[in-house]
Amino acid sequence: MTVFVAVAEQTSVAAAARQLSLSTATVTRAIAQLERRLGTLLVVRTTRHLRLTESGIQFAADWRRLLADISDIESSAADIHASPRGRLVTTAPQLFGDLNVTPIMSEYLAQHPDVEIRGLLSDRLAPLLEEGIDVAVRIGELPDSGMTAIHVGNISRMVCASPAYLAAHGRPIHPNELITRNTITAVVAEQNSDWPFIINGQRETLKVQSRLSLTSFNAAIHAAVDG
Repeated sequence: MTVFVAVAEQTSVAAAARQLSLSTATVTRAIAQLERRLGTLLVVRTTRHLRLTESGIQFAADWRRLLADISDIESSAADIHASPRGRLVTTAPQLFGDLNVTPIMSEYLAQHPDVEIRGLLSDRLAPLLEEGIDVAVRIGELPDSGMTAIHVGNISRMVCASPAYLAAHGRPIHPNELITRNTITAVVAEQNSDWPFIINGQRETLKVQSRLSLTSFNAAIHAAVDG
């Protein structure tokens, strides 16, 4: 298409060849192959002149529009990569998302006015592909996955109790005491709910049978504060 349109606009095989940085023979061969494939004459050539047939005129007009459309499509695709636009779907744990992810989303929206964000803040591990999620923030060890994961920071877990609970039941001295205490565990699907500790330099995991298990870290914190 590009070769034929160049010939039509230049009304010269040699001029079209120079414009496209091709040899004259290559341009002539391309036009001949095109005519054979279409089964119609597009160009009438003499030793000194070149003119388009009626079919050639129509084809040149149609193909100019097609080439312009292709150029617009390519420019549009390049512009999409240059300037973010469209919907971005993200997910993060509820509490962590409230404190850390939401401010980043707000800042991102301020920088990119053509973007809208749908943020799924939940302690449920939402399946990324099934729910059309683009970016997920996960806390903890990831299961085997073919997706790309980038380590962005560290979070430390702490065992906390309200002053009222400690006043009534005493302060634990060793993690093993937690097995017999009234505890609260935030449970996330597909993640281990055991409590990990470093005891005497060794990593140990306690199977704490909490009387209250919640699927929300925020709710677990409120329950702990309530004693």
